[in-house]
Amino acid sequence: MQRLIYISLLFLLAGASCIYATPEFAPAPAPLAGTVLYKSSGLPVVGVVVAVNNGLIHSSTDAQGQFAFHDIGPGEYALTVYHLGYETEERIIRIAEGDTHRILISLNSLAISLEPVLLEASNSEQIYRITEQDIHTRNWSGVADAIRSLPGVQVYEQGGAGSRATVSLRGSRPDHVVVEVDGVPMNNGAGEAVDISTIPLNAIHSIAVDPSSQPGAPGGRILINTVPLRSSSRSKWTAQIEGQSPQALIGTISASRPTVNDGHYSLTANYVSNDGEYDYSDEFGETVARINNDRNRLTLSAAGDLPVANLKLEGSGGFTVLDAGSPSPLYQPPTPEARLNETSWRAQFRLQPVNPGSKMGQLMLFANGSERSFVNPREQFNPATQQTVIHTPVDINDQSIRGGIRYSHHLSLFERGAWSSHADLIAEGNLESFESVDQLGTGTVSRTGGEIHRAALAQETHLTARWQGKHVKLRTQLDGRVDQVHDAVDAYAPAWSDDSDTHFSGRARILAAPSEGRWSVELGSGSAIALPSFTHRFLVESVFALGNPDLESERVSDLHAGLNWVQTLPQHASISATLHGFLRRTSNLIIWQRNWRGQYFPDNFAEATAHGFESAVALHSNTRLEEMQASLTWQHVVNTSPGSPYEGNRVPFQPDLYGNLSLRVNLLASLDLLGDMRFASRRYSRESNLDPLSTAGAGMDPYVVFDLALNWSYLFAQSNLPLMITFGVDNVGDARYELIERMPAPGRIWKLRLSLQQNVVPSSQRP
Repeated sequence: MQRLIYISLLFLLAGASCIYATPEFAPAPAPLAGTVLYKSSGLPVVGVVVAVNNGLIHSSTDAQGQFAFHDIGPGEYALTVYHLGYETEERIIRIAEGDTHRILISLNSLAISLEPVLLEASNSEQIYRITEQDIHTRNWSGVADAIRSLPGVQVYEQGGAGSRATVSLRGSRPDHVVVEVDGVPMNNGAGEAVDISTIPLNAIHSIAVDPSSQPGAPGGRILINTVPLRSSSRSKWTAQIEGQSPQALIGTISASRPTVNDGHYSLTANYVSNDGEYDYSDEFGETVARINNDRNRLTLSAAGDLPVANLKLEGSGGFTVLDAGSPSPLYQPPTPEARLNETSWRAQFRLQPVNPGSKMGQLMLFANGSERSFVNPREQFNPATQQTVIHTPVDINDQSIRGGIRYSHHLSLFERGAWSSHADLIAEGNLESFESVDQLGTGTVSRTGGEIHRAALAQETHLTARWQGKHVKLRTQLDGRVDQVHDAVDAYAPAWSDDSDTHFSGRARILAAPSEGRWSVELGSGSAIALPSFTHRFLVESVFALGNPDLESERVSDLHAGLNWVQTLPQHASISATLHGFLRRTSNLIIWQRNWRGQYFPDNFAEATAHGFESAVALHSNTRLEEMQASLTWQHVVNTSPGSPYEGNRVPFQPDLYGNLSLRVNLLASLDLLGDMRFASRRYSRESNLDPLSTAGAGMDPYVVFDLALNWSYLFAQSNLPLMITFGVDNVGDARYELIERMPAPGRIWKLRLSLQQNVVPSSQRP
């Protein structure tokens, strides 16, 4: 045994030495190398990311501003150079056989503002976002895989490819988190959580997260951008196919192209097919077959921008069609013949001036909607048990639509000495419509009392002031919002009518950083309302539940403080870290309760509180260990209603501890090893009463999941066609991995992905 330990230690030491080994002899000249300087001073810029062909190959500059690529052959390459605080530079480089190419790049500075700072997956800078380069080079199958690596983020999935995925931030409820696509909110922060799995990953250019309570987003905000951040001079297309076990297939095709007048457009198609039937262990340790869990989903997305005179017109939209088997709710037996069909769509257009100093504001029109049908017949034969299951027949049809208009105006207030200030004024009005009808066999029953309409009018102000001193710079931000809301049955009523409800919300934040430093601190507080949704007020999920039209609006308040730090290290490396503490309080919390008839109904509870901290660290280098990230969140989410018999009980689905650890190791010139571990403690104590699921004893057990993958990339030099092959396994240990005991994940998942990408360079730009 002792000998085995010695051998294991030798292997570990050998592996570590391989990661950080330096060659004994001078390397051959790199085919492509260069230096990056600051244009105004001529000094080298450290930590600049230099990416080839959208990051399939990438490097960063050292203390002398130098970079080099040793493992590329002859061919034509698209070079992108970017760094926080500098303008992005693009070059087209052609390398002949046996040639060595040396370039000098000068970067102009770019004015930036101090924003909420968290980790960026592939850059040494502290921007809490996921970039397009990350999406192309990581082992992510969807948006849920990508976003779960960020601190303070929980993702709830129902198991398998194409399954519903919702997000919680810092102990909030998923239905309180607002998801914005291209600047348009897909929900109102109450009642209905957005299924992020329906947004194709290849259509996304960036994902940013602001987890603080704020006007219009009580649980935080997820910002997804599908419109390119800047127009590109190159056309490109990608094709990707991924197979997963058991019996899942994901296919994606996307293309983007510039127009002759400096515009740009892109198209993406994504298809997911999942058989969804697999074995799992139930709460008694017995093997059970998951049935009627198949999913077929098609998503089409389009985005583009076009200059019109001195204006820029941006548009994006898409639709998703889903045909799926519908596993039963937790409190019913399996329903092998139930079906769910859903169609959702979105469209938005934005008109804004090209010149930032223009006196004209930004105008946006948006609309989104969905149609859902759920069929659950009375008698169903369960092949697993060879028994016929008897249900109350349900045939539900839901329709919803939401649309509105928004105008925002940027107003420079003053710029005097070290001080500057500006304000953003936003006015928004929207109309929502919702209808749900049951066909119960004995007649038509409208669970909403008819068609429900909500008219809302919001006025929002963002006031920012900056101070630039000799050693320190400060930024303060005040956000305020007033919502006027009117709900009506069968007919629209204006939001400004006499019986409308008026709600106030706001946020204040201050950030400080040294003028020439690499760290920042922030302190903020916010308060926002979450309106009772139509689902909470009127819609129920089964004939055993009731609606409640007398619900009060929830109010969420939070306080947070944080420290962020970035440091350049020797050997072309950098490290970044963040530590944030938070306190979140929810009043009039909406929960499901049960009456003496055994029927569930939504009702307001006095209070719930979440407090904790989130921390993260990331290391990036040019050694074999290219990237390492770790995040850890501790939180305590409890019922704090005074006088409640359940005071002190934990809130469902909120673990005390969760996080992830990931790394990327360069094994060979074109071969990377990707490792990821994610974990969470038990999601709630069984004595909690804040959700009816807890009364059934079903829970979300602790889990630890390991994911390993090999990325091999090959560049067809003559055709500039990069090929990436990814082979991986999710949940290596095949441990019991269940998010909800009766909605389990399939355990170990094998993955094989093929990706092709081509950049088409205009002949006018070729050297």
